[in-house]
Amino acid sequence: MDELLGRLIAEGSVKRTIVVGIDNTPERLRELLPGKIQSYMDEDDIEDPAYALGDSYLKFVTDDSDAAADAFLRYVSDRMPDRETTRLYMDYGKAGYDAAYGPYQERMDSLFRSRGWDEDHYRSLAFEGHDHNETCWASRLEIPITFLLGE
Repeated sequence: MDELLGRLIAEGSVKRTIVVGIDNTPERLRELLPGKIQSYMDEDDIEDPAYALGDSYLKFVTDDSDAAADAFLRYVSDRMPDRETTRLYMDYGKAGYDAAYGPYQERMDSLFRSRGWDEDHYRSLAFEGHDHNETCWASRLEIPITFLLGE
């Protein structure tokens, strides 16, 4: 991020910017461990019976119930910012973890389009072969940065 922003600022492509990185929670490792991994661990290494939180975390992140999706869309609809003074960018990969995200993003896109958001203020992109990881994000980071912070 710092190298990309440094280059884009020096080129005059984006505004001078300060980036703040937010640490993961102290439970991040536990949040990523699938529950079944506990059966491969020594009992002495497990702090509590619910040590591996990955199954619950994954369900939270990927809850694909229509009720949850509908509620989220209503929430966004009720809190939509001014389209003339705001730029919003969303993207996802079409591989791995992100592969199931498309239909939900299409619903979000429909909401924004129905409210008159155009390409100058709202971008939603999908990337073939990209997964939900830092390598893929890094390869496309310039796109949202120049869209959101461009001069």
